[in-house]
Amino acid sequence: MAYGTINAGAITPGSGATLTISETIALGTVASGVIGADVTGGAGLTGRSFFAYKSGNSNQSTSSGAWVQVTWGGIIQSHSSVSGNAFTAVAADAGKWAFFARTGHYTGSNDLKTPTTAIYKDGAVVAAGYNLLYGSAGDANLRHYTSSTFTVIDISNGDVITHYAWTTATSPQIVAGNNDVHAYLSTSMIGIKL
Repeated sequence: MAYGTINAGAITPGSGATLTISETIALGTVASGVIGADVTGGAGLTGRSFFAYKSGNSNQSTSSGAWVQVTWGGIIQSHSSVSGNAFTAVAADAGKWAFFARTGHYTGSNDLKTPTTAIYKDGAVVAAGYNLLYGSAGDANLRHYTSSTFTVIDISNGDVITHYAWTTATSPQIVAGNNDVHAYLSTSMIGIKL
């Protein structure tokens, strides 16, 4: 039996007071804040987030001097907006998000240059981070390098976030990491709604 609706930004009992609700209540969508483990049915929910990573034992082959979308294999998320190799926002995702992406780059030729990681929103770069690596002979003599980038952006329903990489090298690859303890989960992306 419903008696009414409370629409409040916060209900705060006074010092030492207890708020008792004797009826079963249904909580609507929690846009932000925390539902702690002490709330019946609560499990410490702290918002919307995901962690996507390159899994398996096979590196992803790429082309030198070209952007390539990173393929993820594993996903840990608080909801179901990540599918395949992209985060596609739903209505509950709308708001400000922080994204961090990193890419493990590899070449067997020791000529790795310009390892770059980028975050794309709806097909356009919104953040990128790279290192220009050259030695005295124009070659940095590198086989492995991890580049990263970070951004805070507004997300709307339907926005698509993807992870891209660029490397200049002979036969460059994006590291899967599961077969090397030194590069474990080195290619990954994290998104957290603020």
